[in-house]
Amino acid sequence: MARNGCKKVIIVNGHGGNEHLLPFFAKASWKKPDDYVVYVLERVETPPGGPKAKSTGPDWHAGEAETSTMLAAHPELVHQDRARSESGADLGRQKLPENVYTGIWWYARFPNHYSGDGSLATREFGHSE
Repeated sequence: MARNGCKKVIIVNGHGGNEHLLPFFAKASWKKPDDYVVYVLERVETPPGGPKAKSTGPDWHAGEAETSTMLAAHPELVHQDRARSESGADLGRQKLPENVYTGIWWYARFPNHYSGDGSLATREFGHSE
C-alpha cells in the first residue's frame, strides 16, 4: 500500500458481518512498521427521520436493510424475486448468553446464510441507510 502512495487505508464495513475480523485485521497491521495506517469504520446507526424498517426480527445478512442499500446503490445486482426462496429466519439452534461468543453462532442460527427478509426491501429505505 505504502509503495503505491497510500498513507491511510479506511475499511468501511458495508456487510452484515466481519465485525470481529476487521478489528483483528487492523490490529495485525501493527506486526511490522509500515508507512500507512489502517482504520476500520464500524456500522453507523441510521439517522432518525427516514423510512422505518418493516421487519421486526434480526435483519443482518441479505435482509431488508442490506437489500435496500443494494437497491439504492446497484439495483441491477439485486434479484429481489429470489428473496423468499430460502428462509432468513433465526432457527435458534444455539442458546447462549448475549455476552458469550462462539465461532459457529452464525451457522447455528442462520444455516441458509440469510438473516431477515430481503423481499421487504425498498430503494427509499436504502437511501436512508
